[in-house]
Amino acid sequence: MSKLFDKLKAADRQRAALKPGEAGEQTEALRRRIEAEKTAESAAQAKVADERRALDLARERQQAEAELRRIAHARTEAETRAARVVAERE
Repeated sequence: MSKLFDKLKAADRQRAALKPGEAGEQTEALRRRIEAEKTAESAAQAKVADERRALDLARERQQAEAELRRIAHARTEAETRAARVVAERE
């Protein structure tokens, strides 16, 4: 953000050294360029946030899958024990 302010200050100094008509055009061009840089930076930050969210979701999915495998394994063991108990009683 400080880079943007530095650029604005430099533009103000240049504007003071130029003719009145030229100063307004250069300042406007600089402001447009700064706005474009802000937009590009915001887009890059949004992309990074989306990638981080995708990684978080993938981690959560892997954890959920591991939990489901653990539950399925526990269920299989319980069913095996139950079958043994039934067989022993007969």
